[in-house]
Amino acid sequence: MNGVKKRDYESILAECLAIRRLYTDPEFPPDERSLYISNAPVRENYGRVIWKRPRDIVSYPVFTSDISRHDLNQGRIGNCWFVAAAAIICTSHRNILERIVPLNQSFERNYAGVFHFNFWWYGEWVEVVVDDYLPTNGRNLIFCQNVGNRNEFWSALLEKAYAKLRGGYSGLEGGKIGDALVDLTGGIGEVISIENKNTIPRNLFHILHKSIAMNSMVGASIHRPPNATSSEVKHPNGLYSGHAYSITGIKEVINRGHSSHLLRLRNPWGRGEWIGAWSDRSVEMRTLTPSVRNSLQVDTADDGEFWMSYGDVIDNFDEIEMCHLQPDALTEENTSSWSVTMYHDAWKPGLTAGGCGNSPHQKLYWRNPQFFVTLSEKDDDDKNGECTMIVSLTEKEKNNIAKIAIGFDIFQLKPLDGEKASRNALRLAERSGKYQFYREVTRRFEFPPGVYVIIPSTFHINEDAEFLLRIFTEKAAESG
Repeated sequence: MNGVKKRDYESILAECLAIRRLYTDPEFPPDERSLYISNAPVRENYGRVIWKRPRDIVSYPVFTSDISRHDLNQGRIGNCWFVAAAAIICTSHRNILERIVPLNQSFERNYAGVFHFNFWWYGEWVEVVVDDYLPTNGRNLIFCQNVGNRNEFWSALLEKAYAKLRGGYSGLEGGKIGDALVDLTGGIGEVISIENKNTIPRNLFHILHKSIAMNSMVGASIHRPPNATSSEVKHPNGLYSGHAYSITGIKEVINRGHSSHLLRLRNPWGRGEWIGAWSDRSVEMRTLTPSVRNSLQVDTADDGEFWMSYGDVIDNFDEIEMCHLQPDALTEENTSSWSVTMYHDAWKPGLTAGGCGNSPHQKLYWRNPQFFVTLSEKDDDDKNGECTMIVSLTEKEKNNIAKIAIGFDIFQLKPLDGEKASRNALRLAERSGKYQFYREVTRRFEFPPGVYVIIPSTFHINEDAEFLLRIFTEKAAESG
């Protein structure tokens, strides 16, 4: 963890209250060292930055009044992915939000200029403590803020804590919604490419609907054009390339006998909306019956939130990102969840770092760690008698940089007479795809019941890295 020490919030708070001094974080100080990552290849320019405590920005700051997704408005940092992820959690996962953002914090009672937040960091929840100095232009916040209520500061302080976790504010420049959702929830990230419209899964709407019903969180993004000169490019339809959006709702609308599949999206800027079919002032919305329109909770103000048809989402976006929650993230009311198995392991040079199996080192491939999974029970609604299995391989990055290309193979184990399996008893069933320099590589599979072996590997032999392997199944699976 970058800049995260083990001194806890309670001890810092008690000490500051005892000596009647406001806290200044020595590990993440209010100066340039916290803005920029020292070894970053490109240095962003945030202009002249003046660090101020909330009491020096407004007269009566509050930590939070009534948390909602509209409290999060992106600032100068290119971290729409993080802001969009936090907005998704605000929408329908209050219990998770309260784990991330302890609400018993205040600028009045027991105020000492210190705040704390919790993030899931490679397999465990960690507390991140920060002071309340925030970057401003002298008058206003320049990064994440609540534009509608300048007195509220929870979102700005949450962003600061995440910046500390990732080594500096510039560590938030560019990223994936899925990564942020994983760090905020401990869930498993899944990316579905819809860039090639000819290879989109036919059952994608069903996957989205079922995932949201199982309390998964979803976002969508549009890739930036290769020759673009700015980080985000506005389209005539109101959407932006190089930008990520939260998906905050899904609904089948039946109006005057016609059925439409709709998705509700939110721009993390808190403004800038889709202006096509099913937008706030569209013909489609105006012709809805009052009861159906009210069920969609349409607000014609430019608040960044809008509805689109499923077909228009497919046509205009390039990527769907999902985060599937572990059972411990759910409330008693929301018990529909995935069965989860998790392993911490490592590739060790000369021992377990066998590479991808390319010649001339193909024999070393079998040195890689191997994990057995037994799928015994098919999914409830699967007509083909198959079992859903989502596999996530996460490299434990150093300095927020994925320097190693990773991937995994899944083999099906042939029936055995004895107890020990040889490589001849394995039949390649699926691969994760090309080896990628991503922090997390995730793929969804549909397999018939049987015994499977997952072999995670790096592309090159003798790479030294730790990894986290997680397996999500709809039904409980035996593994080892």
